[in-house]
Amino acid sequence: MSNKNNWLSFMLSKKNRNIMNEINKQINNKTNSLDIIDHNLIHMTCVFLGKLLQGQKKEILVNINNIILDYIEKLRNMNITLIFYRFDYLPFDKPNKKLLIAIYKENKKLKSWNYDFRIELNKLGVCSYTTDDFMPHFTIGKIKNLFSITELNKLSYPNININNLYLDGVKNKYILLSLIHISE
Repeated sequence: MSNKNNWLSFMLSKKNRNIMNEINKQINNKTNSLDIIDHNLIHMTCVFLGKLLQGQKKEILVNINNIILDYIEKLRNMNITLIFYRFDYLPFDKPNKKLLIAIYKENKKLKSWNYDFRIELNKLGVCSYTTDDFMPHFTIGKIKNLFSITELNKLSYPNININNLYLDGVKNKYILLSLIHISE
């Protein structure tokens, strides 16, 4: 199995990724300081799993997939719209900024859903954190040179309806086993 980190992410449709990619290009044209993310990779991380999936048995992976499908169904009925809040750099707490992100306002329903989702995954040993600090955001790109966030925050970013998203790897009840890399 690969030694890479794994995560579950909300993905945008191709049409919406293309729209966001155009906005990312406009931001980069204004700043000339980014390596923007490939439009096929535009996503919102939902749960970071790290390397905790490595070496998991098939039964555990099937249970994980069932939890994922259950939580997707719960999400479909919530009609959540995320409202753009501001741009910022990551990491927040270090002087060496690496990424530009678009942050969305906290949504209590989505935050609660995400917390409950992580608790269920934690019970199976594949999510190491159970805090409720979910911050919805999209990564725009890697920073080459710092630039004024104040100026950038005069711009806007699209609001997002969660019903237009799908969890990466799970479309039309497609099971996430290919992403998880089942080890026999």
